[in-house]
Amino acid sequence: WYRISLGSVTGYMRSISNSSSKSRLLYVYDGSFSDLPGGAYYTGYVQWAYAYGLVNGVSSSSFAPNQYIRRQDICVILYDYLTSYLGKSISTVAGTFTDDASIASYARSAVYAMKNIGVVNGYTDGSFRPNGYATRAEVATMFGALYKYVNG
Repeated sequence: WYRISLGSVTGYMRSISNSSSKSRLLYVYDGSFSDLPGGAYYTGYVQWAYAYGLVNGVSSSSFAPNQYIRRQDICVILYDYLTSYLGKSISTVAGTFTDDASIASYARSAVYAMKNIGVVNGYTDGSFRPNGYATRAEVATMFGALYKYVNG
């Protein structure tokens, strides 16, 4: 990523390696997240994900990059990436987690879609723990399963 600025508008540019992807050469960011520092390793990626509607801020002016993320919200991001960005069609038919009633309505389809393709499986007690935070090991497992799903 290369950062470019003109007045109060900041953009990030990168080369495109796959001409068939939905990639854009230039991402323009309006600077609305005051807590995204220039030069931080994640700033360009957050702005890319925001430009594609994959992530939102915690408010209109704050992204909270150091805040922990809940398990159900990881599912929402991955689901949006697969369906909106990659154009995949995934069944959202609900199964039964023992704590199903704790899954937020905005995340329910995403949680079950990720369960249906094996990205999340829940815990041995049958729960999903939607409001719990994912461990680094759990996130690595999710991404491994996501990669396997996308690449067969």
